[in-house]
Order: sequence, then C-alpha cells, then structure tokens
Amino acid sequence: MTTLPREDFNQFVSLLSSLEAFRSETSRACLVDEVLAGLTRENDIRGLLDLSGSPRPAAVSLIRAFMNFGQVEEGQDLLTLLATTLLDGYVFDPEPADF
Repeated sequence: MTTLPREDFNQFVSLLSSLEAFRSETSRACLVDEVLAGLTRENDIRGLLDLSGSPRPAAVSLIRAFMNFGQVEEGQDLLTLLATTLLDGYVFDPEPADF
C-alpha cells in the first residue's frame, strides 16, 4: 500500500480530474491503458478500477485503487507510474513551442 499526505492526495485528485484526458470514461480508460501497458498484473489491477461518473469522483477512485494496490513489482509503485505517465504526456505539452 502506498500512502500520501491528505494535501498531496487532494492536489493529485485536482490535477487528474482537471485534465482533458480525464473528462470522459473512454478517455480515462485510454489513460489507464497507457499506465498499465506491459504490466504482468494488468488484469488484476483493472478489476479494482471504477472509472465511471464525473471526473473528480473517478479520480478519487483511481488514485485510491492505485494506492491500495501498491507495488506492481519490486520498486515499481503503481501510483508513481501514473504520475510519470501524466508528467510525460498529459501535464506538460510534449510539443515545444515556437517563439
């Protein structure tokens, strides 16, 4: 199990639920597909997820499920994989701006 201080948890929920890629259940599933790609326990993890509803409750549910699951392999935390995926392609614009 992974733990986050309450403030960090709330900030993570706010960030995730505000992303365009988290607005619909279909786009949430695509994000989760990217996070879970290639993991040996992918199906076990998917069975814990509920991505339905509006963005904020879905974000709470996803983050809690990832926190409860903990590590997918030694030293590989599921919540860290989510954060890395978000930073690599969702939070920051992957295309450099032309000035």
